Amino acid sequence: MMYFTSPDYLQAMGIRLVKGRFFTAQDTQRSHRVAVIDEVFARQQFPDQEPLGQYIAGDGKNNPDAEIVGVVGHVKHFGLDAVERVQQQLYLPFNQAPDDAFPFLASRANLIIRTTADPLNLTVRREVQALDPNQPVFNVSTMEQTLDLSLVTQRLSMTLLAALGSLALILAAVGIYGVMSYTVTQRSHEIGIRMAIGAQPRDVFKMVIGRGMMLVLIGVALGLVGAFALTRLMATMLFGVEPTDLVTFASIGVLLTLVALVACYMPGRRATKVDPLVALRYE
Repeated sequence: MMYFTSPDYLQAMGIRLVKGRFFTAQDTQRSHRVAVIDEVFARQQFPDQEPLGQYIAGDGKNNPDAEIVGVVGHVKHFGLDAVERVQQQLYLPFNQAPDDAFPFLASRANLIIRTTADPLNLTVRREVQALDPNQPVFNVSTMEQTLDLSLVTQRLSMTLLAALGSLALILAAVGIYGVMSYTVTQRSHEIGIRMAIGAQPRDVFKMVIGRGMMLVLIGVALGLVGAFALTRLMATMLFGVEPTDLVTFASIGVLLTLVALVACYMPGRRATKVDPLVALRYE
């Protein structure tokens, strides 16, 4: 993908400079032709070479070869999930564009403004109208709105996954409660014997909780390992959080453990109330 930009575009967008330099106001039609490429371009076209100082071939006198003066990070210009994300990116100074390309480029230009004030106020429109009353200003949006629009599909998918995950968590809690209740019922005779020979209720409680939580912790550990293995597949669907975000992983692990602990609590309490005489008599 090829982009013609003003000298300050890359800085205004916060695009990371890997090496070399950005465009400057001195990069004009009368100066040496220059270009900036992204990391994907550098990696694919110059795998074993230094890209700075290399030339991008032009197509003649009106569009001569351009020297690579900078390498920047890759940018997903058309959305976080766009196919364009894997394509090479080439930036050229707008001031060095071929004369016959100016009308085409000007008709499709986007104005990027970096400001500390409200980006949607009317100042931008007034300034543009002051320069050219016939110049329409449309499709004005903030970077946050652009990102939100790009993430609509992913957020819907994540909302559905979160709902299904919550349902699975509830079912898991009910399942753990059922299994532990069944275990306590099946082991009533054993619990009665333990209490008859001197086991305290707290010892029985610890036994039930301990065995239940051992299975839960094994399951949580396996789940976290599986989730970590899937982070590479999920990386392109995430924004604002790292695929291997330790806080997220730890929070989910703690949440699952707490839910399981609550599910084990009631059967554990019931086990402490087993009457040894009743349990032994029924056996």
